[in-house]
Amino acid sequence: QTPTPVIVPTWRYDVTHAGANTNETALTPSNVSASTFGKLFSLTVDGSVYAQPLYVPALTMSDGLVHNVLFIATEHDTIYAFDADSNGGVNTHPIWQITLLSAAHGAGAGATTVPYTDTGSPDIAPEIGITSTPYINASTNTMYVVGKTKENGTYFVRLHAINILTGAELPGSPVAIQGTVAGTGNGSSGGQLAFSPLWQNNRQAIAYYNGHIYIAFGAHGDNGPWHGWVFAYDAATLAQTAVICTSPNGFGNGVWEAGSGLSIDIGSGGGRMFLTTGNGTYASYPPFNAGEFGDSIVALDLSNGKLTPIDAFTPFNQGHLSSADLDQGSGGILMLPDQQGANPHILMQMGKEGRMLVLNRDHLGGYA
Repeated sequence: QTPTPVIVPTWRYDVTHAGANTNETALTPSNVSASTFGKLFSLTVDGSVYAQPLYVPALTMSDGLVHNVLFIATEHDTIYAFDADSNGGVNTHPIWQITLLSAAHGAGAGATTVPYTDTGSPDIAPEIGITSTPYINASTNTMYVVGKTKENGTYFVRLHAINILTGAELPGSPVAIQGTVAGTGNGSSGGQLAFSPLWQNNRQAIAYYNGHIYIAFGAHGDNGPWHGWVFAYDAATLAQTAVICTSPNGFGNGVWEAGSGLSIDIGSGGGRMFLTTGNGTYASYPPFNAGEFGDSIVALDLSNGKLTPIDAFTPFNQGHLSSADLDQGSGGILMLPDQQGANPHILMQMGKEGRMLVLNRDHLGGYA
């Protein structure tokens, strides 16, 4: 079969992350069968793979040949570029392979991945490196990926911009992810709350929209002084353009959604991002800039590369969800295609409790 020309540059195809390949023309229920579909070959990597594999067809790679390429990122802080169609002959080995633990990729001497015991949680074990799904900008052949390292007892989380043809870092890359917001929450000092590279976990897939990269964080097993964080970076310069914390005066409210993507609605002005949070502190809103979005669905205005909360929905039993470890934010958000009728812009979401939420993206509904 001729390989598909459909690119998979992010978690589930595109910024909506709906998981629908709307360009499919060949596959039908009649020709997808056990007699024609099955395992073709396997590839060996050096660590666990939590990130979704990504796919870009028809690339002229560093070996001078044209390949359909599969990109794999592992918890050992390694990224592979494999030929997607064969593992024989010249394709026995990766087209390229890089480690974010090397000086060429910004790491200090003696860098390692983070042992899971340092976080006190076996959720990701035995090591923590690259956990979230990267994003590939096919127009610039750039992969944006977040890696975690331990260097002489100090922890780093870095945003990398990688040339997908060669595996090399682009100019200005990587940058250490850092941030501080005003707040008196868990782990704060002097009315300021700082992002922790150790306790924060970038599980959710990296998002890209309108020239900016968006990165969200939750916790490692709810250990340490952790919070929900979202960062925005200029994709060309890797300059940070915005940062928000979802519990600046409390605790928790991690953004992880079991590794799904930050759903972006491009039908509105500068774009709207929808995310959902886990257990933690809730405070009434508006004003939305007060934070404390425990077990909530939150809409953010992305105009000018900023992150401005503009709407939210919080279930009536948020307190129970938090105390019983029933994170609303354990599931991702599905943005449906536009519907007919009075509510054309719908999203759906479900957490650990098993209650399915069907919400109007234009008016989420506040505290229920």
